[in-house]
Amino acid sequence: INKNFIRKKLGMKEDRIVLAVGRYIRGKGFDVLIQAMKELPKSIGCYIVGGKPTTEYLKMKSFYNLDNVYFIDFKTKLELSEYFYASDVFVHPTRKDVWGLVVNEAMAFGLPVITTDHCIAGLELVDAANGAIVPVDDSLALRKSMEEILNGDLEEMGKKSVERISRYTTQNMAICHMDILMKTV
Repeated sequence: INKNFIRKKLGMKEDRIVLAVGRYIRGKGFDVLIQAMKELPKSIGCYIVGGKPTTEYLKMKSFYNLDNVYFIDFKTKLELSEYFYASDVFVHPTRKDVWGLVVNEAMAFGLPVITTDHCIAGLELVDAANGAIVPVDDSLALRKSMEEILNGDLEEMGKKSVERISRYTTQNMAICHMDILMKTV
């Protein structure tokens, strides 16, 4: 898959791409991501896919003059896959997630992941080899992690994400469940 071809198709002009996906609700922590973006170079684009942005997010973008932050409406699964393929890192700054399935999706697309210590999927699947875990509501830690990862070996981190998430196939999960059930019988 040609990342540059997809970026051109999507109109992405920045050197590095940060992707976030989710509804524009306070719990997703996109305000923290927007705050983190204000200290990053304009050569890093941030694409937040999830519907119509809130007035608060639009005001923050304007206040910080962030012409490298984009709010993207809902996409079909196929359309969204292009955003995953075009991106360099996936950020999920959630304030609380029972799991955070979008982390699994990002890893399956070979992306390093940055998420918070309130995302169970992140705590289970992400470490320094394939991303970072940051404290919830900490835009400084988020910014530093984005800088570090975007300046690191993205390809190697992406490979680690794919390796790690491959254990979470439906078949492997069924085997795990069967093992648990057999031990209780």
